[in-house]
Amino acid sequence: IPLVWDECLTKSQKEYDVAMASFTQQMKEWERKHGARYRARFKSQMATQPIWDGGETGSMTHQSQFDDHPGQSATRKSCKIVEPPKKPSPRMLLGEDQIFLKLATATKIYTQYELTDAEVRRAEVLMSEYLLEYKSVYGIKKMKPNHQYVVHLPAQIYDYGPVYGFWCFLGEQLNKLLKNFKSNNRGGGQLEVSMVREWCRDVQLQETVSCT
Repeated sequence: IPLVWDECLTKSQKEYDVAMASFTQQMKEWERKHGARYRARFKSQMATQPIWDGGETGSMTHQSQFDDHPGQSATRKSCKIVEPPKKPSPRMLLGEDQIFLKLATATKIYTQYELTDAEVRRAEVLMSEYLLEYKSVYGIKKMKPNHQYVVHLPAQIYDYGPVYGFWCFLGEQLNKLLKNFKSNNRGGGQLEVSMVREWCRDVQLQETVSCT
């Protein structure tokens, strides 16, 4: 992986620079043709927000009711709004290879059938470095809840043993099995009956196969 990054990172950066130059030109053109109309849309949306009239009845009115030209809102809605160009993002980033390798190593250690204290501590350090570098490279907005969940994994391993004893793959497999039962699009208690019938058919089929 580091060899691929060393080979392709420079080319990726050049592609990104070309895309950014094109994006800058597109933004200038969009601003000239559609910028004012795009910003006016948000102003019209704010103008149609409900307003508290302050009366005892607590009724709500809309700003559009006070417009001198009622047809103006319809005219605005009929105008086609062109969204601004999407800003390009680099295909490869400096340091991504190291982030991936630390995640892969920590995952390989965590998914072993047997773990020592030293291995758990090493995986915890690698995962912490991965999270900090991930935040540094991609920004906090790219962080997901799973990034927080994995911080508790060492404590869970000490409490319950290797991950094979408590991870969710078995439950997910059972959910898939239950979802594949024929429900006949019925609910309100009838789904359970259909599932029991399907289970009985499976039991009878297994008994028949075992007898032969």
